[in-house]
Amino acid sequence: MTFHEINADAARQAIEYMGQAVTYKGATAKAIVNELTAEQELQIGGSQNAFAASVYVRKTGFPVPVIGDRITVAGVERYIASIATDPISYTLTVEDLTQ
Repeated sequence: MTFHEINADAARQAIEYMGQAVTYKGATAKAIVNELTAEQELQIGGSQNAFAASVYVRKTGFPVPVIGDRITVAGVERYIASIATDPISYTLTVEDLTQ
């Protein structure tokens, strides 16, 4: 087995075990979602949710992501703030639509 084959198999197993549903451009896939921030920020006139998470998803069968597009993560619509890529996966940073 090559290094990339070992990594791809490890990613597949981790996503199968810990994965949550994400939907993007009509495609639904399992991904590992890691909350980075989930808090209320005080704003003029009230408070605003501040949420950010990283979403690790395999490239196989998943559309090429675009910064600024909307993605549904665990049933909640977010937007893609940044994208990191490697040979087998995307890591998307997603945030609240209001941020």
